[in-house]
Amino acid sequence: MSETLPLFPLNAVLFPGGEMELKISEDKYQEMLSDCLKNKSDIGVIYCEDDIQEKASMSEVGCTAKIIDYSINRDGSSLIRIRGKNRFKLGDIDNRKAYLSTNAKPIEDIKDLPSNDPLLKMTEDLAYIYTDLLAEIDPVTPASGFVSPIRMEDSFLLIEQMILPEEYREEALKVTSVKQRFELALSYLRVEIERLRFLLSEPEEGEVVIH
Repeated sequence: MSETLPLFPLNAVLFPGGEMELKISEDKYQEMLSDCLKNKSDIGVIYCEDDIQEKASMSEVGCTAKIIDYSINRDGSSLIRIRGKNRFKLGDIDNRKAYLSTNAKPIEDIKDLPSNDPLLKMTEDLAYIYTDLLAEIDPVTPASGFVSPIRMEDSFLLIEQMILPEEYREEALKVTSVKQRFELALSYLRVEIERLRFLLSEPEEGEVVIH
């Protein structure tokens, strides 16, 4: 069953369970925010590569978001905090209002990963190696949100905690199979761990390397 959903194109990917703080100043999104607060409706956050050509560059999959905090700044802009809820597939675009909306179609996960699958433990082990390497590079890096043991429900949280290009996050958001999403997270972790180890092996500026 589809629902009409106001669209908020962003150059960032929101995951189910993830949170974002957004400053809204454009008139069309102020109107959207007013409508959502009035109707107590969700916002459809969708990745958009080009701020100018929003409609043409929007992803086909987004995430519904609940407004959990709202305030007005002195300059008249709004500050909101949103929390991701469920993924949706972009439907027909409605541009009759100042902002875009769509008849969003919910996307259900394919829960094909048993709780005792070795993939979960492998991913957890690499996740902690990854965060340890990050902390070694930058001691002020925020502590990981990983909770042991990692469960089937944690696939989005796992990827959200990683420092990745938005295109990688978009790829993960589109994956319907939980198993495939964990496999994707595992591949990201392996690449990122190798990258961080390489950075740590590089001599610091001014350091003399003797062969």
